[in-house]
Amino acid sequence: MTFPATSKNAFVNAPSSCTSSAEGLTDSPWTTGSEQNQKLAECRSRAPSRNRVGDGESLNLRAIKLLHTVIWAALTGSIVLLPVAGVLRRFGWAAILTVIVLVECAVLAANGGRCPLSDLAARYTDEGASNFDIYLPNWLASHNKTVFGTLFVVNELIALWCWLKRARSSSANDGGTL
Repeated sequence: MTFPATSKNAFVNAPSSCTSSAEGLTDSPWTTGSEQNQKLAECRSRAPSRNRVGDGESLNLRAIKLLHTVIWAALTGSIVLLPVAGVLRRFGWAAILTVIVLVECAVLAANGGRCPLSDLAARYTDEGASNFDIYLPNWLASHNKTVFGTLFVVNELIALWCWLKRARSSSANDGGTL
């Protein structure tokens, strides 16, 4: 089934394979000069039937957005709980929370700084807003890495400070050194 090239169905002119190559994007309506938009255009070109519901959003896109939001909430919770674990001297839990966040950082790094779910969601929508793939306000989706990256570093420092404080107080009680 082919669609006329309109603003809603502009993906018909996008390349047919979703590779890291930008070859063939010069005639694409998605060409903006941005590598990120080129990658989205390539992934959108492989978009299957969209199974639209109610407001025009596909069931697949809604499922991806929901999954992405649940994962985001778990990661955000891990970041927020770090200083709590430190203050409560639950350093094993603080280490587990740190590993969870660092695994997500590794996934993002391996995918060029993008969440793999964003690439998957791009196959089901023409929308270009920062929150097209997650149920978050657009401003938060736009600044997510900056806000929560900073919060992660600050909270890690708080947990580390609590650990060092405990280590110093226990070594002072033992008469030893750190």
